[in-house]
Amino acid sequence: MLARRLLLLSALLLLTGVIAAALAPQETRRPADTTATDVRPRPPRAGARPPPSVLVRRLIHTNAEDPPLTRARVGQLLELSFAVDRPTTLSIDGYDRIEAGDRDSPARFDFIARRAGRFPVRRRDDDATVATLEVGPVR
Repeated sequence: MLARRLLLLSALLLLTGVIAAALAPQETRRPADTTATDVRPRPPRAGARPPPSVLVRRLIHTNAEDPPLTRARVGQLLELSFAVDRPTTLSIDGYDRIEAGDRDSPARFDFIARRAGRFPVRRRDDDATVATLEVGPVR
């Protein structure tokens, strides 16, 4: 009788362990043979252009006679800093971005280009165009 109870208890414990293991979250692991060192880059095609930089960083002086043009592509991160000679507020038309700047602290715009087109950068106090941002489509 005691042997039956011990056998039944052992079977019950084993069944509980199997159920608990089946319900526990599983750890997902990559197979050991797919490390990053196994991936070899493809050689570039003949005549292929290198991929565009993900980051476009520019320092633009707002006192230039001809407003400078900055080119980017949709999806690129833009870090545009505008050196100004007096306290002013700048805006990028079409992107609804407004930033203030002064002689010691340039107006800085950090955003991802999401729309293609030509977008003037204007001084809000006199509506003068100080630069133009041209965003092209993704290649």
